[in-house]
This record gives sequence, C-alpha cells and structure tokens, in this order.
Amino acid sequence: MWFIPESPRWLILQGRYEDGVKSLRWLRPEGADVESEANVIRDAIEREREMKSSVGVLDMFKDPVNRRRTFLSVCAVTLQAASGSMFIIAYKAYFFTMAHVDNPFGMSCVLSTLGLVAILANSAIVVRYGRRRVLLMSGLVVCGIFQLITAVVYDKQPGTKTTGKVLVGLACLYMMSYNVSTCLLVWVLCVV
Repeated sequence: MWFIPESPRWLILQGRYEDGVKSLRWLRPEGADVESEANVIRDAIEREREMKSSVGVLDMFKDPVNRRRTFLSVCAVTLQAASGSMFIIAYKAYFFTMAHVDNPFGMSCVLSTLGLVAILANSAIVVRYGRRRVLLMSGLVVCGIFQLITAVVYDKQPGTKTTGKVLVGLACLYMMSYNVSTCLLVWVLCVV
C-alpha cells in the first residue's frame, strides 16, 4: 500500500490539484487526457459542495421518491442481516467445533469454496435469465427452511458425530442457496 498513490479525487478534494493530476498520470495509460479528467473531478467536487449546503438528512424522507428509496435500501440490508448468513460466515469454524466436526477449519474452507461457486452461479443466472425478485424471495424461503432444519437437528441430538456431519451438509446447502439467491441481489437493490 505504501507505493500506491492517494486517490486523485481525494487529493483534489483536499485542494492538492497538482498531486491529483500526478496520481491520475500514474493510474492512466500513456497518452490519456489526464488534465481534462482532473478538471471534471474538480467541477464535480464544486457541484457537490454547492449542493451540500442545501441538502440535509431529512431530505431522504421529505420527497416520496427518496423516502421509498431510503425505505427499500434499509429494508433490503436489514433483510440480508436477518437471513442469518453473518452467523454462518463469521462463526462457521466455531459452530462446527461445537457440533464436533472432525476438521472444523477444513469444513469452513469447503463451505467458503461452495459459497464462491454459488456466487459465480448467481452471476450467470442473473445475467442470462434475470428474475432477481424470484431468486431473492425463493432464496430467503429456502434459507429459512435450512436454518430451521439445522436448529431442529442440533436440538434433538447435540454433540454427536452424525449430527456434526448433518450440520456441515446443511450449512453447505444453506450457503449455496444464500449465495446463489440472496447474497448479491440485496446489494444491487440498495444501489439501484
């Protein structure tokens, strides 16, 4: 990180225009029109400063369109958090240890790999077929079912090797269904 220059936009925002141009020259290929790009960045910063004085936090709620955007963004991120994915992602090795899985870290790596494969599948499905709403809603239902089954299995026979194997399988199925359906789509909804 020591060798990478500061962001050109940040430098220009700090009043260091020449440093911003120098940073752009480092980032862009030879022959790129760096001066005009730096001027565009400076103009955008000036427009933002002008708008900043007249925009407040409550503007997110005054206009019906902005209110809807704010509501949808907050609900989408909250829904993603409510799916329980952060528990599996953050505590999977600990969870597998509690379930007496033989190699908790190895199974965590398998789970992460399957999640990555599912994210790639999500990208292919959404680009080829679309249907974001169907994927999102069905994914949430499937994730909920897998979490319910996981809770029931662990509640009925905690600490056995068989339960551990079942929990690894259910966690893999959960992460696959979460990543193929919900994971990426929530962030798309928030920025649209």
